[in-house]
Amino acid sequence: MVHHLIKDLTLLLLVALPINIAFHRVKLPSVMGYLIAGVLIGPHGLRMISNVSSVKELAEIGVVLLLFVIGLEFSLGRLLKNLGSVLGVGGLQLGLTTIFVWFIFKTIGFQ
Repeated sequence: MVHHLIKDLTLLLLVALPINIAFHRVKLPSVMGYLIAGVLIGPHGLRMISNVSSVKELAEIGVVLLLFVIGLEFSLGRLLKNLGSVLGVGGLQLGLTTIFVWFIFKTIGFQ
């Protein structure tokens, strides 16, 4: 199992490297390169990953680390300074999404 995990991670990094180099040249975030590489070699793309369950566990760890890094960059003072616009835009997004989903469900006859 460890052998497959190492092979899968190596494959992911080898596919992501040229994508990230190209993204760096056009000033796009490297996270997008990793996402595209994952889609390409994953079970819904070229199916090059052999053991999806072990990669899923690593993906969960990656999400936790990503949230940790976001927390390090988070500024409570900046949030409080922009609280009105954050709540206004967030409320608007919530309302529009709710109306859109309700309309779609109503159109297809879902109750």
